[in-house]
Amino acid sequence: MKRMVLLLGAVLMSTGLAHANLVVNGGFEDPANAGTNNDQNPNGWSVFETDLGTNPGRQVRTRSSSPAPYEGALALQFNAGNSDPVGQIWQTVTTTAGQEYGFEMWAATFRDSESNPGNIMNLKVELRDGTGTNGTVLASFDTAGTVTTTWQQFTDTVTASSSALTIHISDITSDTAGNDVDLDNVSLVAIPEPATLGLIAVFGGGILFIRRRFTV
Repeated sequence: MKRMVLLLGAVLMSTGLAHANLVVNGGFEDPANAGTNNDQNPNGWSVFETDLGTNPGRQVRTRSSSPAPYEGALALQFNAGNSDPVGQIWQTVTTTAGQEYGFEMWAATFRDSESNPGNIMNLKVELRDGTGTNGTVLASFDTAGTVTTTWQQFTDTVTASSSALTIHISDITSDTAGNDVDLDNVSLVAIPEPATLGLIAVFGGGILFIRRRFTV
């Protein structure tokens, strides 16, 4: 029986059900941050900020509170300290052409629209072909002003068209005052094909049948 379980594990690995998150530092835990206002950019990500406007150079930073991170010790914050909402981050990952991937992120805000009438916090996600921020957009969405002080999950799917795909996330909030937007647990994971799921179901059913046969 143990051999059958080990064999099932091998099948899971070989068929791709054990896919790992392709995003590096998707939880924004690197670098470690001992305080809440250290103005550090996340490692593994390219970052765009501006030296213009209110509190320049603070459009993107890691943060440990307000609100507490969804998971771990840190999250990423856009529009920190009432800076201009122009921050952007992006990261290119290696993909397989024709493979479908699932994208996921969690977002919350320091202050929501209810406590700041007219202030709508908004992030835009673009999943682009190739490297950098100029590739063809394969899938996109924005949070549509739905971000609140409660962490929410946002998801999408995309089919890669080449060996590289860039995750591009931008702050498109319309106002600067009190609109800090937090981001955490960004992931991109390959989605198994239906045929693969069928194979696992058949194999798992076979193990269950054998187990029942030997326990009856």
